[in-house]
Amino acid sequence: MRAGVIVCFIFLATLPVFSQSSLFPIRGRVIDMATKATLKNVSISINGTLSGTVSDSVGTFNIQGQGVAVILNFSILGYEKKSVKVSEQLKDTLIVELVQKQNNLSEVNISATGVEVVHKSKRYNVLDYEFYGDNILLITYVDLNKSKLVLINQNSDTLGFKKIPYEPNRLFKDCIGNIHVVCRDSLYQVYYNGKTLSLLSGKSTRDFEDILLPCVAQDSSNYFTINKYGSMLVNADGFHAFHSHNLGLNYVFANKKTRQKQLLISIEDEKGMVISKDEDAFEARKRASGLSTEGDKTFTEAILLKEIYAPLYNIHNRIYIFDFVNSKIRPFDKQQMPEREVPIEFHKTLKFIRDVQIDEKTGKVFALFESNGIIELQEVNLNTGLINASYKIPFVFVNHVKVHGDYIYFIRKENAYDDAKFLSRLKVH
Repeated sequence: MRAGVIVCFIFLATLPVFSQSSLFPIRGRVIDMATKATLKNVSISINGTLSGTVSDSVGTFNIQGQGVAVILNFSILGYEKKSVKVSEQLKDTLIVELVQKQNNLSEVNISATGVEVVHKSKRYNVLDYEFYGDNILLITYVDLNKSKLVLINQNSDTLGFKKIPYEPNRLFKDCIGNIHVVCRDSLYQVYYNGKTLSLLSGKSTRDFEDILLPCVAQDSSNYFTINKYGSMLVNADGFHAFHSHNLGLNYVFANKKTRQKQLLISIEDEKGMVISKDEDAFEARKRASGLSTEGDKTFTEAILLKEIYAPLYNIHNRIYIFDFVNSKIRPFDKQQMPEREVPIEFHKTLKFIRDVQIDEKTGKVFALFESNGIIELQEVNLNTGLINASYKIPFVFVNHVKVHGDYIYFIRKENAYDDAKFLSRLKVH
């Protein structure tokens, strides 16, 4: 009996030493198989154990294996799960490639016969349009010096029209829902009293840029404004080129009653900031050496850097930020406190044209993609970040695509040789 106890004690005493000596380090990096982009926040676990970790901001991870070999399980939303066997003999960095899931989308290739013409005229073209409640406001023109504002209902009946005093550029709906006609030096607010369509006295474009543009949304208590920064302005005289990129932004909300302002969130393109600083330092060294720097920074900006894109929307009185820099949908509660973030992957393709359309009536969200002149709208699930359905517009090179009341609206031409532009729509369900 005593001998058995001694043997058991010796075995237990040596067990921790044996386990510790069998541990081996695993260093790795997780990437997208198609794009080779690094994947962060990937869940990594050792099969059959509770041990695990996640990949960091550059896709790397470190974990301890045990024994001769282990099986690592990799998983992240939007990708196929993967298991990899790793032996203690591995000395190099383990590269793990994950494959994006092929969503079983209910893709709808809508035929041309399903398209309705909303406004078409043999004389007048449509320059731009906006939704005025359930009605539709249009800028129509023979030439741009002879433009007019037209209000129609959903049955295409004309409710009112008004001549525009100056050549218009576009329509703009501000954060509180007012619509303005934007001209080169001024803008005019549109007003409809149920009988007559009017243009209120003009404001300068400086007021537009300083007051109206920064305000992007409102809810029942607050206004939300945007301030972009990290702008790089280049004047390359040899090319007469001016480039400006904003690589960071702040969203601020101001209480409607107290006017007190608070920061909602700051978002930065960290990689872009590093590139910008490196270019500044390199340019300074060249100037100090008496070398020309004309065009260098312009080229870098045009090829490597993009304007930060992280739009904010009020969807059924709840604030959402589509943070395409960090691949997240960021929702906020009624007190403007962040809620559970939803990871997204759908935008990681060159076909994404950095445009998100919100159906103000239904609350549905659509991301826009373009391939060979064909526009595709993918309906985004706000809870999962995945795609619910996909819709392709059956015409090439349409523009001004918007969604309202389960209809996709767009401006198109009859054919490639006809300059006439008119407004059409198709139903998404």
